[in-house]
Amino acid sequence: MIGKLNIDLKKWVVLVIYAITCSIITLIYHEPWRDELQMWVMVGRCDSLQDLIRYRYTESHPIVWHLLLYSLSKITHNFLAVQLLNLTAAVGLGYFILRFSKLKFYQNCMLLASYYLLFEYTALARNYTLGILGLAIFVILVQRNKLLAAVIIAFITANINLFASILIFHLTVYFLWNKKLNWGQFALILIGVVICITDIYVQSYINWHSIDNTTNNPITLDIIFYRTGLILRSWVPIPDIFKMEFWNTSIFSGLPYWIERFFVFGASIAIIALQIRIFWKNKKIMLTFMSAIASMLVIFLFLFGGSQRHWGHFFVLFIVFYNIYLSFNNHERWITYFLNFALTCQVGVGIMALQKEIQHPFSNSGKVAQYIEQNYDASKVKIVGAPGYTLTPIIGQLSGFKEFHNLESGYSESFIDWNKSYKKPPYNLDLIRPENNTILLILGGKNFKSDYEWKKTDFDAGNQSFEMHKVATFKGAIVSDENYELFEVRFKN
Repeated sequence: MIGKLNIDLKKWVVLVIYAITCSIITLIYHEPWRDELQMWVMVGRCDSLQDLIRYRYTESHPIVWHLLLYSLSKITHNFLAVQLLNLTAAVGLGYFILRFSKLKFYQNCMLLASYYLLFEYTALARNYTLGILGLAIFVILVQRNKLLAAVIIAFITANINLFASILIFHLTVYFLWNKKLNWGQFALILIGVVICITDIYVQSYINWHSIDNTTNNPITLDIIFYRTGLILRSWVPIPDIFKMEFWNTSIFSGLPYWIERFFVFGASIAIIALQIRIFWKNKKIMLTFMSAIASMLVIFLFLFGGSQRHWGHFFVLFIVFYNIYLSFNNHERWITYFLNFALTCQVGVGIMALQKEIQHPFSNSGKVAQYIEQNYDASKVKIVGAPGYTLTPIIGQLSGFKEFHNLESGYSESFIDWNKSYKKPPYNLDLIRPENNTILLILGGKNFKSDYEWKKTDFDAGNQSFEMHKVATFKGAIVSDENYELFEVRFKN
Protein backbone atom coordinates (compact mmCIF):
# COMPACT_ATOMS: atom_id res chain seq x y z
CA MET A 1 0.00 0.00 0.00
CA ILE A 2 2.83 2.41 0.83
CA GLY A 3 5.65 0.58 -0.92
CA LYS A 4 8.70 -1.40 0.04
CA LEU A 5 9.97 -1.21 3.59
CA ASN A 6 13.59 -0.61 2.62
CA ILE A 7 15.41 2.36 4.10
CA ASP A 8 19.16 2.85 4.14
CA LEU A 9 21.39 1.37 6.83
CA LYS A 10 21.92 4.51 8.93
CA LYS A 11 18.14 4.96 9.23
CA TRP A 12 17.69 1.32 10.25
CA VAL A 13 20.35 1.80 12.94
CA VAL A 14 18.54 4.89 14.27
CA LEU A 15 15.20 3.06 14.23
CA VAL A 16 16.62 0.06 16.11
CA ILE A 17 18.20 2.35 18.75
CA TYR A 18 14.89 4.21 19.08
CA ALA A 19 12.92 0.97 19.44
CA ILE A 20 15.31 -0.43 22.06
CA THR A 21 15.34 2.82 24.06
CA CYS A 22 11.54 3.11 24.06
CA SER A 23 11.16 -0.56 25.01
CA ILE A 24 13.57 -0.29 27.95
CA ILE A 25 11.92 2.86 29.32
CA THR A 26 8.36 1.60 28.81
CA LEU A 27 8.70 -2.04 29.83
CA ILE A 28 11.38 -1.81 32.54
CA TYR A 29 11.21 1.62 34.13
CA HIS A 30 7.76 3.11 33.54
CA GLU A 31 5.05 2.45 36.14
CA PRO A 32 1.58 2.99 34.64
CA TRP A 33 -0.61 5.61 36.29
CA ARG A 34 -4.37 6.12 36.58
CA ASP A 35 -5.02 7.73 33.17
CA GLU A 36 -3.41 4.75 31.49
CA LEU A 37 -5.16 2.16 33.66
CA GLN A 38 -8.63 3.67 34.24
CA MET A 39 -9.85 2.84 30.73
CA TRP A 40 -8.07 -0.52 30.77
CA VAL A 41 -9.87 -1.55 33.93
CA MET A 42 -13.16 -0.22 32.54
CA VAL A 43 -13.01 -2.30 29.34
CA GLY A 44 -11.79 -5.31 31.32
CA ARG A 45 -14.97 -5.21 33.40
CA CYS A 46 -17.14 -5.24 30.27
CA ASP A 47 -18.48 -8.70 29.42
CA SER A 48 -19.99 -7.56 26.12
CA LEU A 49 -20.04 -4.70 23.65
CA GLN A 50 -23.31 -3.66 25.26
CA ASP A 51 -21.44 -3.18 28.56
CA LEU A 52 -18.77 -1.19 26.73
CA ILE A 53 -21.36 1.19 25.28
CA ARG A 54 -22.89 1.54 28.72
CA TYR A 55 -19.70 2.33 30.64
CA ARG A 56 -17.50 4.13 28.10
CA TYR A 57 -18.93 7.55 29.00
CA THR A 58 -16.62 7.50 32.05
CA GLU A 59 -13.73 8.21 29.65
CA SER A 60 -14.49 10.69 26.87
CA HIS A 61 -12.56 9.21 23.98
CA PRO A 62 -13.81 8.13 20.54
CA ILE A 63 -14.87 4.56 19.88
CA VAL A 64 -11.78 3.19 18.07
CA TRP A 65 -9.55 3.40 21.14
CA HIS A 66 -12.23 1.77 23.31
CA LEU A 67 -12.66 -1.07 20.82
CA LEU A 68 -8.91 -1.68 20.61
CA LEU A 69 -8.58 -1.92 24.40
CA TYR A 70 -11.75 -4.00 24.68
CA SER A 71 -10.35 -6.50 22.15
CA LEU A 72 -7.03 -6.73 24.00
CA SER A 73 -8.78 -7.21 27.37
CA LYS A 74 -10.51 -10.32 26.01
CA ILE A 75 -7.06 -11.82 25.33
CA THR A 76 -5.30 -10.83 28.56
CA HIS A 77 -5.78 -8.75 31.70
CA ASN A 78 -2.12 -7.76 31.69
CA PHE A 79 -1.58 -4.06 30.92
CA LEU A 80 1.59 -5.08 29.10
CA ALA A 81 -0.64 -5.67 26.05
CA VAL A 82 -1.53 -1.96 25.91
CA GLN A 83 2.10 -0.96 26.35
CA LEU A 84 3.13 -3.24 23.48
CA LEU A 85 0.37 -1.77 21.29
CA ASN A 86 1.63 1.75 21.99
CA LEU A 87 5.25 0.71 21.46
CA THR A 88 4.34 -0.80 18.09
CA ALA A 89 2.66 2.46 17.09
CA ALA A 90 5.70 4.46 18.27
CA VAL A 91 8.19 2.33 16.34
CA GLY A 92 5.92 2.41 13.29
CA LEU A 93 5.78 6.20 13.53
CA GLY A 94 9.58 6.25 13.84
CA TYR A 95 9.85 4.21 10.65
CA PHE A 96 7.57 6.55 8.68
CA ILE A 97 9.42 9.61 9.98
CA LEU A 98 12.82 8.24 8.98
CA ARG A 99 11.63 7.06 5.59
CA PHE A 100 9.20 9.76 4.46
CA SER A 101 9.80 12.93 6.49
CA LYS A 102 11.26 15.76 4.44
CA LEU A 103 13.11 17.23 7.42
CA LYS A 104 16.87 16.90 7.37
CA PHE A 105 18.12 13.51 8.60
CA TYR A 106 19.58 14.90 11.83
CA GLN A 107 16.30 16.75 12.50
CA ASN A 108 14.36 13.49 12.15
CA CYS A 109 16.78 11.91 14.64
CA MET A 110 16.20 14.82 17.02
CA LEU A 111 12.44 14.44 16.55
CA LEU A 112 12.63 10.80 17.64
CA ALA A 113 14.73 11.82 20.67
CA SER A 114 12.36 14.67 21.56
CA TYR A 115 10.27 14.84 24.71
CA TYR A 116 7.06 13.86 22.94
CA LEU A 117 8.25 10.85 20.94
CA LEU A 118 10.66 9.59 23.58
CA PHE A 119 8.49 10.05 26.67
CA GLU A 120 5.07 11.72 26.64
CA TYR A 121 3.59 9.77 23.72
CA THR A 122 5.67 6.59 24.09
CA ALA A 123 6.38 5.73 27.73
CA LEU A 124 2.80 6.65 28.62
CA ALA A 125 0.50 4.21 26.85
CA ARG A 126 -2.40 6.35 25.67
CA ASN A 127 -4.01 6.86 22.26
CA TYR A 128 -1.96 9.86 21.10
CA THR A 129 0.88 8.00 19.35
CA LEU A 130 -1.66 5.96 17.39
CA GLY A 131 -3.41 9.17 16.35
CA ILE A 132 -0.17 10.78 15.14
CA LEU A 133 0.73 7.57 13.29
CA GLY A 134 -2.63 7.73 11.53
CA LEU A 135 -1.99 11.35 10.53
CA ALA A 136 1.40 10.46 9.06
CA ILE A 137 0.04 7.50 7.09
CA PHE A 138 -2.87 9.60 5.79
CA VAL A 139 -0.57 12.31 4.43
CA ILE A 140 1.79 9.76 2.86
CA LEU A 141 -1.09 7.90 1.17
CA VAL A 142 -2.63 11.07 -0.25
CA GLN A 143 0.73 12.23 -1.59
CA ARG A 144 1.21 8.82 -3.22
CA ASN A 145 -2.33 8.99 -4.67
CA LYS A 146 -3.56 5.94 -2.68
CA LEU A 147 -6.85 7.70 -2.03
CA LEU A 148 -9.16 4.83 -1.00
CA ALA A 149 -6.68 3.67 1.62
CA ALA A 150 -6.17 7.30 2.69
CA VAL A 151 -9.90 7.81 3.26
CA ILE A 152 -10.15 4.61 5.33
CA ILE A 153 -7.14 5.57 7.46
CA ALA A 154 -8.49 9.11 7.95
CA PHE A 155 -11.92 7.81 9.01
CA ILE A 156 -10.33 5.49 11.59
CA THR A 157 -7.81 8.12 12.81
CA ALA A 158 -10.58 10.67 13.29
CA ASN A 159 -12.06 8.33 15.90
CA ILE A 160 -8.89 7.63 17.89
CA ASN A 161 -8.79 10.92 19.81
CA LEU A 162 -10.19 14.43 19.54
CA PHE A 163 -6.95 16.11 18.48
CA ALA A 164 -6.27 13.56 15.75
CA SER A 165 -9.81 14.24 14.53
CA ILE A 166 -9.21 18.00 14.39
CA LEU A 167 -5.91 17.62 12.54
CA ILE A 168 -7.40 15.08 10.10
CA PHE A 169 -10.22 17.51 9.32
CA HIS A 170 -7.91 20.42 8.52
CA LEU A 171 -5.55 18.22 6.50
CA THR A 172 -8.56 16.98 4.53
CA VAL A 173 -9.65 20.57 3.88
CA TYR A 174 -6.17 21.37 2.59
CA PHE A 175 -6.05 18.33 0.29
CA LEU A 176 -9.56 19.13 -1.00
CA TRP A 177 -8.51 22.74 -1.65
CA ASN A 178 -5.38 21.48 -3.41
CA LYS A 179 -7.49 19.03 -5.48
CA LYS A 180 -5.80 15.96 -4.04
CA LEU A 181 -9.17 14.76 -2.71
CA ASN A 182 -12.62 15.13 -4.25
CA TRP A 183 -15.85 16.18 -2.52
CA GLY A 184 -17.03 12.59 -2.07
CA GLN A 185 -13.82 11.60 -0.30
CA PHE A 186 -13.98 14.75 1.80
CA ALA A 187 -17.58 13.91 2.79
CA LEU A 188 -16.63 10.40 3.93
CA ILE A 189 -13.81 11.72 6.12
CA LEU A 190 -16.09 14.49 7.42
CA ILE A 191 -18.58 11.83 8.54
CA GLY A 192 -15.80 10.25 10.62
CA VAL A 193 -14.96 13.61 12.20
CA VAL A 194 -18.63 14.34 12.96
CA ILE A 195 -19.03 10.88 14.54
CA CYS A 196 -16.02 11.61 16.78
CA ILE A 197 -17.21 15.05 17.89
CA THR A 198 -20.79 13.87 18.44
CA ASP A 199 -19.57 10.86 20.39
CA ILE A 200 -17.37 12.98 22.66
CA TYR A 201 -20.12 15.57 23.13
CA VAL A 202 -22.64 12.92 24.20
CA GLN A 203 -20.14 11.34 26.60
CA SER A 204 -19.23 14.75 27.99
CA TYR A 205 -22.86 15.66 28.47
CA ILE A 206 -23.39 12.48 30.49
CA ASN A 207 -20.11 12.77 32.35
CA TRP A 208 -19.65 16.21 33.93
CA HIS A 209 -16.01 15.48 34.76
CA SER A 210 -14.88 15.21 31.16
CA ILE A 211 -15.21 18.96 30.65
CA ASP A 212 -13.62 21.01 33.40
CA ASN A 213 -14.76 24.21 35.06
CA THR A 214 -13.67 26.31 32.09
CA THR A 215 -17.15 25.89 30.64
CA ASN A 216 -18.72 27.38 33.76
CA ASN A 217 -16.33 30.29 34.21
CA PRO A 218 -16.20 33.52 32.23
CA ILE A 219 -13.31 33.80 29.77
CA THR A 220 -11.12 36.34 31.51
CA LEU A 221 -8.01 38.11 30.22
CA ASP A 222 -5.96 35.87 32.51
CA ILE A 223 -7.40 32.71 30.92
CA ILE A 224 -6.83 34.07 27.41
CA PHE A 225 -3.20 34.86 28.22
CA TYR A 226 -2.61 31.48 29.87
CA ARG A 227 -4.33 29.31 27.27
CA THR A 228 -2.75 31.12 24.31
CA GLY A 229 0.56 30.69 26.11
CA LEU A 230 0.15 26.92 25.76
CA ILE A 231 1.62 27.24 22.26
CA LEU A 232 4.98 28.16 23.82
CA ARG A 233 4.70 25.23 26.24
CA SER A 234 4.02 22.95 23.28
CA TRP A 235 7.15 24.06 21.41
CA VAL A 236 9.38 24.40 24.47
CA PRO A 237 8.04 21.92 27.07
CA ILE A 238 10.73 22.67 29.65
CA PRO A 239 9.45 21.60 33.10
CA ASP A 240 10.53 22.72 36.54
CA ILE A 241 13.75 20.73 36.41
CA PHE A 242 14.35 21.08 40.15
CA LYS A 243 11.19 19.14 41.04
CA MET A 244 10.99 15.39 41.27
CA GLU A 245 7.31 15.81 40.29
CA PHE A 246 8.38 17.54 37.05
CA TRP A 247 5.61 16.19 34.85
CA ASN A 248 3.14 18.82 33.56
CA THR A 249 5.08 21.62 35.28
CA SER A 250 6.72 24.56 33.52
CA ILE A 251 9.97 26.38 34.17
CA PHE A 252 8.13 29.59 33.30
CA SER A 253 5.88 29.17 36.36
CA GLY A 254 8.82 30.27 38.50
CA LEU A 255 8.45 33.80 37.16
CA PRO A 256 6.30 36.39 38.97
CA TYR A 257 2.64 35.75 38.06
CA TRP A 258 1.87 38.51 35.56
CA ILE A 259 5.38 38.53 34.12
CA GLU A 260 4.95 34.82 33.40
CA ARG A 261 1.52 35.43 31.82
CA PHE A 262 2.79 38.24 29.57
CA PHE A 263 5.96 36.34 28.66
CA VAL A 264 4.32 33.06 27.60
CA PHE A 265 1.54 34.96 25.79
CA GLY A 266 3.99 37.20 23.94
CA ALA A 267 6.28 34.29 23.06
CA SER A 268 3.31 32.27 21.78
CA ILE A 269 2.15 35.15 19.59
CA ALA A 270 5.72 35.41 18.26
CA ILE A 271 5.70 31.67 17.43
CA ILE A 272 2.39 32.08 15.59
CA ALA A 273 3.83 35.04 13.64
CA LEU A 274 6.91 33.02 12.70
CA GLN A 275 4.75 30.13 11.50
CA ILE A 276 2.70 32.50 9.34
CA ARG A 277 5.95 33.82 7.89
CA ILE A 278 7.20 30.27 7.23
CA PHE A 279 4.07 29.27 5.31
CA TRP A 280 3.52 32.65 3.64
CA LYS A 281 4.71 31.38 0.24
CA ASN A 282 1.88 28.85 0.18
CA LYS A 283 -1.34 30.60 1.22
CA LYS A 284 -3.38 27.40 1.18
CA ILE A 285 -1.06 25.75 3.70
CA MET A 286 -0.84 28.92 5.78
CA LEU A 287 -4.61 29.48 6.00
CA THR A 288 -5.43 25.83 6.68
CA PHE A 289 -2.69 25.61 9.29
CA MET A 290 -3.88 28.75 11.07
CA SER A 291 -7.48 27.51 11.09
CA ALA A 292 -6.24 24.35 12.84
CA ILE A 293 -4.39 26.48 15.41
CA ALA A 294 -7.59 28.47 15.99
CA SER A 295 -9.63 25.27 16.41
CA MET A 296 -7.33 23.96 19.12
CA LEU A 297 -7.25 27.31 20.91
CA VAL A 298 -11.08 27.30 20.96
CA ILE A 299 -11.00 23.85 22.60
CA PHE A 300 -8.52 24.96 25.27
CA LEU A 301 -10.36 28.24 25.91
CA PHE A 302 -13.92 26.97 26.03
CA LEU A 303 -13.85 23.22 26.72
CA PHE A 304 -10.87 22.16 28.84
CA GLY A 305 -7.40 23.43 29.69
CA GLY A 306 -5.67 20.15 28.88
CA SER A 307 -2.15 19.10 29.80
CA GLN A 308 1.19 18.61 28.06
CA ARG A 309 0.00 15.59 26.03
CA HIS A 310 -2.79 17.74 24.57
CA TRP A 311 -0.73 20.89 24.04
CA GLY A 312 1.92 18.90 22.18
CA HIS A 313 -0.45 18.73 19.20
CA PHE A 314 0.39 22.36 18.38
CA PHE A 315 3.92 21.17 17.61
CA VAL A 316 2.72 18.00 15.88
CA LEU A 317 0.50 20.18 13.68
CA PHE A 318 3.47 22.28 12.58
CA ILE A 319 5.66 19.25 11.80
CA VAL A 320 2.92 17.69 9.63
CA PHE A 321 2.20 20.88 7.67
CA TYR A 322 5.89 21.76 7.38
CA ASN A 323 6.51 18.38 5.76
CA ILE A 324 3.78 19.15 3.24
CA TYR A 325 5.30 22.61 2.69
CA LEU A 326 8.71 21.06 1.95
CA SER A 327 7.09 19.09 -0.89
CA PHE A 328 6.93 22.39 -2.78
CA ASN A 329 9.73 24.45 -1.22
CA ASN A 330 13.38 24.10 -0.29
CA HIS A 331 14.79 24.30 3.23
CA GLU A 332 15.49 27.87 4.31
CA ARG A 333 18.35 28.52 6.70
CA TRP A 334 16.42 30.69 9.17
CA ILE A 335 13.57 28.16 9.38
CA THR A 336 16.12 25.41 9.99
CA TYR A 337 17.65 27.41 12.87
CA PHE A 338 14.21 28.08 14.34
CA LEU A 339 13.20 24.41 14.22
CA ASN A 340 16.62 23.28 15.47
CA PHE A 341 16.24 25.48 18.55
CA ALA A 342 12.87 23.93 19.40
CA LEU A 343 14.12 20.39 18.75
CA THR A 344 17.25 20.98 20.86
CA CYS A 345 15.06 22.06 23.79
CA GLN A 346 12.83 19.04 23.33
CA VAL A 347 15.73 16.59 23.13
CA GLY A 348 17.12 18.04 26.36
CA VAL A 349 13.74 17.69 28.07
CA GLY A 350 13.34 14.18 26.68
CA ILE A 351 16.68 13.09 28.15
CA MET A 352 15.81 14.72 31.48
CA ALA A 353 12.42 12.96 31.53
CA LEU A 354 14.11 9.59 30.96
CA GLN A 355 16.56 10.32 33.78
CA LYS A 356 13.69 11.14 36.15
CA GLU A 357 11.79 8.05 35.01
CA ILE A 358 14.81 5.86 35.79
CA GLN A 359 15.52 7.51 39.14
CA HIS A 360 11.95 7.69 40.50
CA PRO A 361 8.77 5.66 40.12
CA PHE A 362 6.26 7.43 37.88
CA SER A 363 3.51 6.00 40.09
CA ASN A 364 3.64 3.78 43.17
CA SER A 365 0.45 1.94 42.22
CA GLY A 366 2.37 -1.01 40.74
CA LYS A 367 4.44 -1.41 43.91
CA VAL A 368 1.27 -1.39 46.01
CA ALA A 369 -0.33 -4.04 43.78
CA GLN A 370 2.82 -6.16 44.07
CA TYR A 371 2.85 -5.74 47.86
CA ILE A 372 -0.78 -6.84 48.12
CA GLU A 373 -0.23 -9.96 46.02
CA GLN A 374 2.88 -10.89 48.01
CA ASN A 375 1.31 -10.43 51.45
CA TYR A 376 -2.41 -11.08 51.02
CA ASP A 377 -4.81 -13.31 49.16
CA ALA A 378 -5.91 -10.65 46.67
CA SER A 379 -9.06 -12.59 45.81
CA LYS A 380 -10.27 -12.54 49.43
CA VAL A 381 -8.92 -9.41 51.09
CA LYS A 382 -11.41 -6.53 51.36
CA ILE A 383 -9.76 -3.45 49.84
CA VAL A 384 -11.11 -0.07 50.93
CA GLY A 385 -9.70 3.34 50.15
CA ALA A 386 -9.74 6.96 49.06
CA PRO A 387 -9.36 9.04 46.98
CA GLY A 388 -11.01 6.55 44.65
CA TYR A 389 -9.13 7.65 41.54
CA THR A 390 -5.82 6.72 43.17
CA LEU A 391 -6.96 3.11 43.71
CA THR A 392 -7.95 2.40 40.10
CA PRO A 393 -4.32 1.96 38.93
CA ILE A 394 -3.72 -0.48 41.79
CA ILE A 395 -6.76 -2.56 40.83
CA GLY A 396 -5.62 -2.52 37.20
CA GLN A 397 -2.33 -4.20 38.15
CA LEU A 398 -3.72 -6.93 40.40
CA SER A 399 -4.43 -10.34 38.92
CA GLY A 400 -7.88 -9.98 37.39
CA PHE A 401 -9.97 -6.86 37.85
CA LYS A 402 -11.26 -7.08 41.41
CA GLU A 403 -13.34 -4.41 43.08
CA PHE A 404 -12.51 -2.05 45.93
CA HIS A 405 -14.83 -0.12 48.17
CA ASN A 406 -14.54 3.57 47.30
CA LEU A 407 -15.09 5.51 50.51
CA GLU A 408 -15.84 8.68 48.56
CA SER A 409 -18.66 7.22 46.46
CA GLY A 410 -19.84 4.61 48.96
CA TYR A 411 -19.82 1.95 46.21
CA SER A 412 -17.76 -1.11 45.40
CA GLU A 413 -16.18 -0.49 42.00
CA SER A 414 -13.14 -1.24 39.84
CA PHE A 415 -12.91 2.06 38.01
CA ILE A 416 -14.08 5.57 38.74
CA ASP A 417 -17.48 6.75 37.61
CA TRP A 418 -16.93 10.50 37.73
CA ASN A 419 -20.67 11.10 37.49
CA LYS A 420 -21.34 9.82 41.02
CA SER A 421 -21.55 12.16 43.99
CA TYR A 422 -18.68 12.00 46.43
CA LYS A 423 -18.63 12.09 50.20
CA LYS A 424 -16.08 13.83 52.37
CA PRO A 425 -14.66 12.44 55.63
CA PRO A 426 -15.51 11.19 58.15
CA TYR A 427 -16.46 7.76 56.81
CA ASN A 428 -18.28 4.95 58.59
CA LEU A 429 -16.14 1.84 58.17
CA ASP A 430 -18.62 -0.25 60.13
CA LEU A 431 -20.97 -0.19 57.11
CA ILE A 432 -18.46 -2.22 55.11
CA ARG A 433 -17.27 -4.49 57.89
CA PRO A 434 -16.42 -7.95 56.44
CA GLU A 435 -17.02 -11.28 58.15
CA ASN A 436 -13.39 -11.68 59.15
CA ASN A 437 -13.44 -8.19 60.75
CA THR A 438 -10.33 -7.08 58.79
CA ILE A 439 -9.95 -4.69 55.86
CA LEU A 440 -6.98 -3.35 53.95
CA LEU A 441 -7.27 0.43 53.90
CA ILE A 442 -5.34 2.21 51.12
CA LEU A 443 -4.99 5.98 51.29
CA GLY A 444 -3.50 7.95 48.43
CA GLY A 445 -2.46 11.57 48.36
CA LYS A 446 0.15 14.18 47.57
CA ASN A 447 2.93 13.00 49.84
CA PHE A 448 0.34 13.02 52.65
CA LYS A 449 0.38 16.81 52.97
CA SER A 450 -2.35 19.44 53.34
CA ASP A 451 -5.79 18.05 52.41
CA TYR A 452 -4.35 14.56 51.91
CA GLU A 453 -3.12 14.14 55.48
CA TRP A 454 -5.43 11.38 56.71
CA LYS A 455 -6.28 10.90 60.39
CA LYS A 456 -8.03 8.15 62.27
CA THR A 457 -10.88 10.55 62.99
CA ASP A 458 -11.63 10.55 59.25
CA PHE A 459 -13.06 7.06 59.74
CA ASP A 460 -14.96 7.56 63.01
CA ALA A 461 -18.40 8.37 61.58
CA GLY A 462 -19.85 5.23 63.15
CA ASN A 463 -19.70 3.95 66.70
CA GLN A 464 -17.46 1.08 65.75
CA SER A 465 -14.35 0.20 67.68
CA PHE A 466 -11.33 -0.65 65.56
CA GLU A 467 -7.56 -0.55 65.49
CA MET A 468 -5.49 0.81 62.59
CA HIS A 469 -2.00 -0.53 61.97
CA LYS A 470 0.15 0.99 59.26
CA VAL A 471 1.70 -1.84 57.26
CA ALA A 472 3.43 -0.01 54.40
CA THR A 473 4.21 3.42 52.97
CA PHE A 474 5.04 4.18 49.34
CA LYS A 475 6.41 7.64 48.59
CA GLY A 476 8.53 9.44 46.02
CA ALA A 477 6.38 9.07 42.89
CA ILE A 478 6.55 11.59 40.04
CA VAL A 479 2.73 11.60 40.02
CA SER A 480 2.57 12.98 43.53
CA ASP A 481 -0.94 11.86 44.48
CA GLU A 482 -0.09 8.25 43.63
CA ASN A 483 1.89 7.86 46.82
CA TYR A 484 0.20 5.58 49.32
CA GLU A 485 -0.17 4.52 52.94
CA LEU A 486 -1.57 1.06 53.67
CA PHE A 487 -3.32 0.12 56.93
CA GLU A 488 -4.78 -3.05 58.32
CA VAL A 489 -8.02 -2.16 60.07
CA ARG A 490 -9.22 -4.72 62.60
CA PHE A 491 -12.68 -4.37 64.12
CA LYS A 492 -13.30 -5.35 67.71
CA ASN A 493 -16.20 -7.66 68.47
